[in-house]
Amino acid sequence: MDVVDPAERATLEAVGAQVINLSDSCYPPLLREIHDPPEKLYLRGDPSLLCRPHLAMVGARRASA
Repeated sequence: MDVVDPAERATLEAVGAQVINLSDSCYPPLLREIHDPPEKLYLRGDPSLLCRPHLAMVGARRASA
């Protein structure tokens, strides 16, 4: 976890999260290839899962016209 701000570090530790920087080996390779990838990813859980294939579905449960 490479966070400079002590307040941010304390917050991350309090919720069990970590930061992955663009230069970290566990940063998702395909995300690194987009035009403007995020410098940091905040996550909880196993960062090695970021390199596995994923499927995401985005939508609203009660969409309106």
